[in-house]
Amino acid sequence: GVMDALERVDPSAPDVDAPPLLAGLIAAESAVSLWAKLDAAVTRELLAGRQLTPLRAFRDMLLEVAAAATEKPVSVVLGLLLDRSGYL
Repeated sequence: GVMDALERVDPSAPDVDAPPLLAGLIAAESAVSLWAKLDAAVTRELLAGRQLTPLRAFRDMLLEVAAAATEKPVSVVLGLLLDRSGYL
């Protein structure tokens, strides 16, 4: 399933699409972090399309809510989270 595929992602593996001039300059993320694995899988498109679609939506939702949390009141952020997650 999706979680099994995500567990096999190694975010510390070199990004083959990174420009050669940036080799070694991109900070390595912790390979044990589920967020690092999810972000690497979505950014580098390391999984099948049907696995990437829900992961991309989930990652984008969390990034949107995190960005809103830096400038909006808690009540608005919670409303956004409930709305975007489908609980409202």
